Amino acid sequence: MLRIKSLVVTDFGPFKGEQRLDFRPEDGVTIISGQNGRGKSLLLNAIRYALFGRVLGRTGSPRDLADVTNWEQSALDSATPFKVVVDLDVDGVPYHVTRIHHPAEDRSEMLLARDGSLLALETAERALEQILPEQIARFFLFDGELLRQYEELAADPSKGDELKAAIERILGLPALTNARTDLSTLLGQTNTQLAAAARTRDQTRDLGEHIAMAQDRLDRAQESVGVLSSQLEKLERELAAAESDMERTERQRATIAKRSHLKERRSRDQAALGEARASRASVLTEAWRAMLFPSVTALVGTLNLELGALNERRRAIASAIALREQRQQAIDDGRCPTCGHHLSRDEVSRFSAGPDERGADTTEIDERAARLTAQRDRLSRLAEPSIAGRIEAAEDAVDRIVVAIADIDAEMSTLNDQLDPDANLGSRELEIRWANLNRSIDNTRARRDDARAEIDEQETAIRQLRDKLARLGVPETDRFERKATLFAALGDLFRESVDVYRERLKSDVEREASMIFARLSSESEYKRLQINDGYGLQIVHEDGTIITERSAGYEHLVALSLLGALQRSAPLQGPVIMDSPFGRLDPEHTAKVIAALPALSPQVILLAYENEFDRDQAARALGSRLLSEKELVRVSSRHTIIGDRGGM
Repeated sequence: MLRIKSLVVTDFGPFKGEQRLDFRPEDGVTIISGQNGRGKSLLLNAIRYALFGRVLGRTGSPRDLADVTNWEQSALDSATPFKVVVDLDVDGVPYHVTRIHHPAEDRSEMLLARDGSLLALETAERALEQILPEQIARFFLFDGELLRQYEELAADPSKGDELKAAIERILGLPALTNARTDLSTLLGQTNTQLAAAARTRDQTRDLGEHIAMAQDRLDRAQESVGVLSSQLEKLERELAAAESDMERTERQRATIAKRSHLKERRSRDQAALGEARASRASVLTEAWRAMLFPSVTALVGTLNLELGALNERRRAIASAIALREQRQQAIDDGRCPTCGHHLSRDEVSRFSAGPDERGADTTEIDERAARLTAQRDRLSRLAEPSIAGRIEAAEDAVDRIVVAIADIDAEMSTLNDQLDPDANLGSRELEIRWANLNRSIDNTRARRDDARAEIDEQETAIRQLRDKLARLGVPETDRFERKATLFAALGDLFRESVDVYRERLKSDVEREASMIFARLSSESEYKRLQINDGYGLQIVHEDGTIITERSAGYEHLVALSLLGALQRSAPLQGPVIMDSPFGRLDPEHTAKVIAALPALSPQVILLAYENEFDRDQAARALGSRLLSEKELVRVSSRHTIIGDRGGM
């Protein structure tokens, strides 16, 4: 088991001076988070540089080491050396790796101590190759680019020859395939010797010539397969880089479009904020009304009482005048105006002696009431009981818009961080490049298939020619014929062994991947994964059918399942260091992946964006398996420090 104990970087990228990361020895997960541009990917590259002496760009191609010297010093045109130190534990044996780069001399030096003893350079290089072969390092130090390659392999097993070869390397298959290759070389040499021996006699000269020609064609075909396979791997890497560039371009365009939309929203909200503030100012100009309300309300009450008294007086006068008019009518008519009773002389005298209201006048009362009413109405307008509510509503309106603008500014800041200044927005150029690479890959693969067919044809021809030669019983060729027969039989044995072992490995990978996928998937009807000849994985529905239409998120989950299965099935066990693996996942599946991280490897180091997942949810899901959480803190655009997060 390989485990990383600590990482120390000095003047490496944004990490100014010496900065250290210590990893706890228990099994579990370490999370390192930070905003874009803070150096997460460079931490992954720091480990890669310590082990292999190189750093890789986003597309997997090597980067100039001058690009990762301290950013502050680079801005001052100062070629500052940088250093990376990694402490490893390999099956209980401590290793101390130091690698230093001197930009001014374009030179790196490496030191390796094993159990405290410094190793010679040649021995140190062999030891590092045994600790973690670079050909399989992608399965331990990986980012979203490798996940994308996995996704393509799952979708189309005819693609990804380089990745399939790497998968078989991590599973240990080369031990058999190399033996098969060596036997093929020995067989070819023996066939050449057999042909030379056959040409020494007239009886077998023609057979010797034919064997020699067939072996020559076989050698050329085998060489051609090797060359074409190398070309194919190179083309596939270029295609992966082109597709990564295309994805970055699409993300860049989407980010720019989203930012433009946010700018429009911000402009509208800014205009609405101006209107809300003007409305609030208008309401505040009348805020003094609220202070007058109690006093004015009391005055209005007093005026209403006085107006009530005046109205009562007016009604009393009106009643007296009406009564007087009725008495006068009764006197004049000699009859009661109500019941029609004829009045006697005494009754007429009593009516005549009643109170005289002829001098009563309501004019003064009406004038007084009018003045009081006008005064009351003026005071009522001054005292507005709803002014406090209007002020609060105006304040709330302003606050809501201010918060909305702040949210937009924060989102725009995140989008600005995500924009890649080096991204090529010439999508047409990328599409042409992508199409040309696909065409070249198809042509190269077809040529390699033809060369492989030629190998099969020439091997069959040589076998038939050897059979004819053996039947002639020539002593000069008998020894070589026996050797050739032995090497051919051993070659067939190893070929069959490779096939049997490959099928066993695929079965192991399928079983482990299905177990991991069950933990990651939220779809209960997806029961397991099924592996194909190219190590691609397909989702099997509970009814036994293959799910042919998979979302980008599920492609991601399948790729992660394959990665975990390879880790658990490989002879070499080591740490998994993941750089931003959640790009295509929704929050639910992101949470499931985080919970399943310990299943990938005993040591998992997760490098993630600041807002890529819910930390509280991650802490709950991982529990004690969350060993520590680190934070990449911005000091300046060119300076990052590594610190603990949340006191862990």
